[in-house]
Amino acid sequence: MKKKLIDILCELEPPPDLLKANDNFDIFLSNIKNSINSNLYYNIVNNNSYVRKLLIHIFGISDFLTLCLTKNLDYFFIILDNSPEVSLDELVKDINSVYLNYFKIVTKSKDLENGKKNLFKDLRLIKQKISILVAINDLTKVWSLEKVINKLSFLADNVIKIAVDCLLLEAELNGEIKLQSTSNPGMNSSYIILALGKLGGNELNYSSDVDLIALYDDTNKINYSGSKSPHEFFVKITSSLVKTLSERTEDGYVFRTDFRLRPDAGATPLALSVTAAETYYESVGQNWERAAMIKARTIAGDIQAGNLFIKNLIPFIWRKNLDYAAISDIKSIKRQIDSKENNSNLNIEGFNVKLGKGGIREIEFFAQTQQLIYGGRNPKIRSPSTIQALIELQKNNYITKKAEVDLINSYTFLRYVEHRIQMISDEQTHSIPNDLNKIHLLANFLGLKNNIFLREKLLLYLGNVQKHYKRLFKDSSPLASEYGSLVFTGSEDDPRTIITLEKLGFKESKNISKIIREWHHSRYKATRSIRAREILTDIIPLILTEFSKTSNPDFSFKKFDQFLSRLPEGVQLFSLFQSNPILLNLLSEILATSPYLSEFLENSPNVLDIVISDDFKKLKNEDFISKDLTNHLNYCDNFQDILDQTRRWARERRFQIGINLLRGKISGIESAQIFTNLASAIIKNILNSTYKEFKKKHGEIANSEFAIIGLGTLGSNEMQFSSDLDLIFIYDSEKNKEESNGKIKLPISKYYARLSQQFISAITSLTSEGRIFEIDMRLRPSGNSGPIATSLYSFEKYHESTSWTWEKMALTRAKPIAGDKLIINKFNILLNKILSKKIPKEILLNDILSMRKKIGTEHNRDKWQIKNSPGGLLDIQFLAQYLQLLYSSKYPDILDQKTNKIFKNLKEKNLLNSNIANKIIEISDIQFNMHALLSLCFKDKVEQKKFSDEIYAKLKSILKVKNKKELNNKLERLQKIIINHFNKITNL
Repeated sequence: MKKKLIDILCELEPPPDLLKANDNFDIFLSNIKNSINSNLYYNIVNNNSYVRKLLIHIFGISDFLTLCLTKNLDYFFIILDNSPEVSLDELVKDINSVYLNYFKIVTKSKDLENGKKNLFKDLRLIKQKISILVAINDLTKVWSLEKVINKLSFLADNVIKIAVDCLLLEAELNGEIKLQSTSNPGMNSSYIILALGKLGGNELNYSSDVDLIALYDDTNKINYSGSKSPHEFFVKITSSLVKTLSERTEDGYVFRTDFRLRPDAGATPLALSVTAAETYYESVGQNWERAAMIKARTIAGDIQAGNLFIKNLIPFIWRKNLDYAAISDIKSIKRQIDSKENNSNLNIEGFNVKLGKGGIREIEFFAQTQQLIYGGRNPKIRSPSTIQALIELQKNNYITKKAEVDLINSYTFLRYVEHRIQMISDEQTHSIPNDLNKIHLLANFLGLKNNIFLREKLLLYLGNVQKHYKRLFKDSSPLASEYGSLVFTGSEDDPRTIITLEKLGFKESKNISKIIREWHHSRYKATRSIRAREILTDIIPLILTEFSKTSNPDFSFKKFDQFLSRLPEGVQLFSLFQSNPILLNLLSEILATSPYLSEFLENSPNVLDIVISDDFKKLKNEDFISKDLTNHLNYCDNFQDILDQTRRWARERRFQIGINLLRGKISGIESAQIFTNLASAIIKNILNSTYKEFKKKHGEIANSEFAIIGLGTLGSNEMQFSSDLDLIFIYDSEKNKEESNGKIKLPISKYYARLSQQFISAITSLTSEGRIFEIDMRLRPSGNSGPIATSLYSFEKYHESTSWTWEKMALTRAKPIAGDKLIINKFNILLNKILSKKIPKEILLNDILSMRKKIGTEHNRDKWQIKNSPGGLLDIQFLAQYLQLLYSSKYPDILDQKTNKIFKNLKEKNLLNSNIANKIIEISDIQFNMHALLSLCFKDKVEQKKFSDEIYAKLKSILKVKNKKELNNKLERLQKIIINHFNKITNL
């Protein structure tokens, strides 16, 4: 016969706060007076020192247990008079009676409301009894730790099952489902409750929440007849289950419930179909979810369906064959919580025994990682229990005997500490108190003399865990920061990771942790493949470290998240970052500085390859650019290949120039020349290829020539990252009436118009490889209403008699880019003739000022709109064009496409004061460099309020100032100088 609990109690030490203990003891004694068994109870308390010391011990430390004992006085003496086994059996009977009581109320009286009220009360009173029974057997060492956590789990299983049964019965009475058996409502109900975490592993904490997953079996017919869908019904019943277990009433609560271990908890409802869950695990399930599912058990509802679901997941959980990448990802679970921290100088105040270094989680991860790697081929090591897993791992020679003993001993002690912490106030906490007096209470609760003994034991066990944990995958590099752990597995924030993120400079650390965990749920195209997620896990510390170096780490990280969300795929780019971490530094700079370049990169992430190429810095040379493009086109088989290769090449080279500009390797002026060289090389090659293709159908026209003229920024060698091409197409022939000699003959005007159109299409067509350039033809004779290709004769006649002043201004920047030498020579002679024709000063000045005024009304004139702002680049350009057209009839050699060269020519001819010319050139260079940078950073409107600190730093460097105030003041001052010179020169 089993011994009664009263006969096997051990002696407990008196608590530090004896005054509090005695006060609570007196209250307890006064409550005994009201019991019908008062004499018996008094006798037990007065005559049994073990019982009295047990009560004094509890009353001096645990407010929660004091309250439970006061409310359940009779139950306390009942369990003393029975063996622990009998008390446990009786408690299970009490749990089952809750359903019988509920059934009686709701079926006989049809009073569902009263039934629910009684259900809530009965379950909470049961929970109080569980707390008392387990605590006393734990405190008095009657039950081992393994038995304590096993019995807690066993009782929780029964309580949750009864709660589910009652809810299913309620659903039948409401006409929503048809049960096969009211004595066993869960049977074939299709509703499944799985336990995971501590409950799943039969190792529940004293005040733990319960990790659950709710499923419904959609693979079989569901006996549902409600007005909503089965899915909505099962979500509703799960919500009711949460309320039934978690809601606090005057009697407390039953269990805190946590459904965050379900598939993609942030994006899915409380209950999922079996099909949806299986699909998730098979397609995007992560290794930490495999580890979590090791502990999965069906505890309520349709047990058969739940067990079948778990059986179907065996291939997901227990993989027989693991490739290197999969093993590496499993190792990452451990590597994320490696850091340079150690506990040798541990301050135990506030130490988290679950998540702290050497804590419970590291022991669990130690076991689970070994299980994941070897459990696919060896079913013997698949135990959901941490202790049993360690035992089996040693038996099967996966770990040493010393590792098994050390880890189990450490686990046991740390779980005891965890339980005592939670018993004090029934709080779901794992941290030692910060207050020294409370730590002393905890030490006493653990049977230790004082805080020093607690610290020494903690150091011993934590050190043992660290020692074995560090040996695990010791050849793998850590995935932690020098500042601490970076753990993004699981469904909740890791406290040490939050601290690490804050040390790195992130202010929204919890949001960042949440976002990173969500990356692994495959919501972005870039993270949908297993390989992409594995590599991403590996580079997250690098990503965070690089972004922490920016002026606003949170902003940079959010930009990276946006960047990630728009990527078409991730493996190639993540692999590039993995093998070339320096690229993350570049990416962080781009994201912090240039929204426009960021957007460009989102659409073409592979251009990052070019950064690590050998010729990344060789673009200054015009000859190199031309040869480089030719080399890339040498192996193209057809016209379409040539176009696609050109698109790829152009995209990479534009990005290359942009990066060199962004990082200060080249100035804005240098970048403009390189962008122009790039465009010129493309135009020449595409024209040659287009003409070859065109001749196959239409042949040639003898004794005729064709050329492409660049205007605007192309003509003046001032192109920017986003510049389009201002073009004019001209042709000439000795006999204008001739036609082509191909299969499809065309008259000369149509011939060159179609050739031009085919060229435009080749340059501007948008394909999967992107677009080479946009083309603007509005500067051709008669603008948009004029012919696409103009004969040289018509061009001459138009500008002799019809063209406006603004068109002659545009021609000051005209430059032949590609075509036949003969017509290019003719065009240059003609251009010089047109621009050297005298224009009356009054007309010229009036037209230029009118145009300037019109632009001023159409555009934002803020100083940061450096092109159009008063005193900005356009004013400088207008001034150059005005002076050219004013003096070119007498001094034709002052003509040039480049703005600053014009001012030099004017100075040399003494047409402009030398000091003024030099000052204009100086300010032009400064503003051009600023404009080039801002054009790279912003696609559309430049807004100062959107400037990052990185942009300000680059602008301050250009203007050679120390702060933002000086930056604004100096820019205003420079623009005022230009305005003053403009006004003086134009007599305003």
